[in-house]
Amino acid sequence: ELVEAIDGKYEESGYTAESWAELEKALEEAKAVIAKADAEQTEVYDAYLALVKARDGLKFAADKSLLELAVELAEEALENEKLTEGTRAELESAVTEARALLEKGDATQDELNAMYKRVMAAIVDQAEQADKSALKEAIEEAEALDESAYTEETWAELEEALEAAKEVYGDSEATQSAVDKATSELAEAISGLKRAVNTSLLEMAVELAKKTIEDYDLTQESIDMLEEVIAEAEGVLADEQATQEE
Repeated sequence: ELVEAIDGKYEESGYTAESWAELEKALEEAKAVIAKADAEQTEVYDAYLALVKARDGLKFAADKSLLELAVELAEEALENEKLTEGTRAELESAVTEARALLEKGDATQDELNAMYKRVMAAIVDQAEQADKSALKEAIEEAEALDESAYTEETWAELEEALEAAKEVYGDSEATQSAVDKATSELAEAISGLKRAVNTSLLEMAVELAKKTIEDYDLTQESIDMLEEVIAEAEGVLADEQATQEE
């Protein structure tokens, strides 16, 4: 009766390979005793006890389904071409170790659970990887600008923001908030650039006015007027903060 209760009633996939082998061995031996016409009572009893022991000794196989799912998700994440080298290396390492554990016949549930957590942590890390696309565009825009076209002060501010932005861009561990901050500060530095003032026309006009006073017989009133204009112009030329409009 015990043989009938066991034979075909248990699923091999639900138990560890070792404990299942013990059950199969005990079951075959029990069947052999039953088929033996002259089996002694001690043989029957021993076979019965061995079968009971093997049945009671069955160990549930560890559930690998969650780890298998985590590996699938990690492999999908690896298809992302924007992954940093560090993130990709961590994901690949986690997947390799997880696959090795899945192929291990005697892997314990604790081992599978620990590996599941590691793979999922790697997946979460790559999902949280900062988006640097806007920062990259801002850096490219800043690098395309011509230093000679802007004032020294505003250009110095741009260079400082650009250097900081490049440092963040090259940091594989940079957070999204750090990336956003660097992008914002660089954008502000770009928009804050002031065009360098071209004084050549004004300088030419001053020289022309002075030459006019020297070369022409002007009335005192005209001379006074020109000298006043020249003084104002030279004042503007001497003003480092003078704008192009001035």
